Amino acid sequence: MVAGHSLVAEHALAPIPTGVRAGRRTVMTDAAAHPDLGMLLRAAWDFWTLSECCDLTFHVEEHRFTLPRIGAIPDACGLELLGLELEHSLD
Repeated sequence: MVAGHSLVAEHALAPIPTGVRAGRRTVMTDAAAHPDLGMLLRAAWDFWTLSECCDLTFHVEEHRFTLPRIGAIPDACGLELLGLELEHSLD
């Protein structure tokens, strides 16, 4: 998602249909040269529908979390974090 946000800023894309379509074209043509952009292609329907792609790349209130910050949320709510399931190894 960071790559998508960078793409939007770099190309000054607007969160309107023409801006989203231009961003998708850029991702599809530059994905091989920029592996981080290729991650957007794997986002399945989030990339291929106009509204979901707009939300994916233009979202103004996105929050990125570190593991310590995730761990602090249950503590603040009086809950216990039992664990996390990762799709890929961190090795």
